[in-house]
Amino acid sequence: MAIEIANAIHAACFVDPTVDPPIFIGQSNVGFAPFGSGPQFSERASPGKVRMHLLQPIAIITNGEGIALYNVFGQGSDAFPPPGREIHATGSDSGTDIFVSTFIGGQSIDVPFELAILRLPQQSSSST
Repeated sequence: MAIEIANAIHAACFVDPTVDPPIFIGQSNVGFAPFGSGPQFSERASPGKVRMHLLQPIAIITNGEGIALYNVFGQGSDAFPPPGREIHATGSDSGTDIFVSTFIGGQSIDVPFELAILRLPQQSSSST
C-alpha cells in the first residue's frame, strides 16, 4: 500500500514559547488552533508546558490513529540541541489536545519546538 506523506500530516507547527505571545507557525491538512485563552485555543500553561489544541481530534492514545513526532532546537547557531534538552509529548484521551513539556537539565523551561501529528492509515481485519 502506497501512502502519500502529504495526506498523512494531520497537524504540524513550530512554536517558540519564550516570547509573549508565543510565536506559532502552523501548516498541515487540519492543523492546530492558534494561541489564545480557553479550551478552543492552544496555550502556554506554565514554563515548559504547552497545550496544543487540534482543530480536528485524532485518537492517538485510545485507537492508535496517529503518532506525534517532535523536536527541540538549540539556540543561536547550534546545529543540535545541547545535552540535557528534552521534550515529551502526549495526547489527551479525547484526542483534542497534545500536551508538550520541554526541559533543560530536568527543569521545566520554555524551549522552541516543532511538532507534527501524522494520521496513520487504518485497516481492519475481520474473519469471514
